[in-house]
Amino acid sequence: KQFQYWPVSSIALYALRNNILPLSLNTWYKYVNKFGLAKVKPPSRSKQREISVRAERPHQIWHADITQFVTGDNVRHYVYLVVGNFCRKIRKNVTPHGPGVTLITDGGPENNLKDFLAAPGQTIEHRIALVDVHYSNSMIEAHNKIVKYNYLYRMNIYDGEHLRKIFPSIVENFNNRPHVSLDGLTPSEAEQSLLLNREQLRIYTAEATGERQKYNRINQCSHCKA
Repeated sequence: KQFQYWPVSSIALYALRNNILPLSLNTWYKYVNKFGLAKVKPPSRSKQREISVRAERPHQIWHADITQFVTGDNVRHYVYLVVGNFCRKIRKNVTPHGPGVTLITDGGPENNLKDFLAAPGQTIEHRIALVDVHYSNSMIEAHNKIVKYNYLYRMNIYDGEHLRKIFPSIVENFNNRPHVSLDGLTPSEAEQSLLLNREQLRIYTAEATGERQKYNRINQCSHCKA
């Protein structure tokens, strides 16, 4: 019982230092797992994160937020993204389609959208995350991170003009790549409520498996053939 609060590494070192069981740490882990001696983790005391909102159709809920990016000439720029909740698509056109859209933003001054919301023909209902609604604006925060770390930081963007010129191609690339969160669809496909052809994917997988097995049989190493 005196060791019940010790990690395996401490027990292994104690046994080694006292010449009780001089085994490597990897061997300790191996047998701890093999004999089911791993400690039961206590119940999590951390606050469970609220599941964010999920739209039931395209253009039902949008998210918007701003992020910063410094170009090669050391000038700070602000990029404002609008993302559809249903399809994760970065919007290039912020004119609503169909019934009214609920737009979720944080409460900062950069999200003061009175003039935009008052424009003729707009049917957008603005809601502040964690104030007007109980959930966060995490979806747009994730998009901002992806845009910066997967695209902008990997490019040599030297000034604001270059940023404005190249950004539409970044949006186009993001919207047309398959996403795990969309079950393999691209955001543009998900917006159209398309379905992935699972049967065709199974055929591709079976064909690739057959070709790989055929190659392995023909190209065995001399040791395996013996």
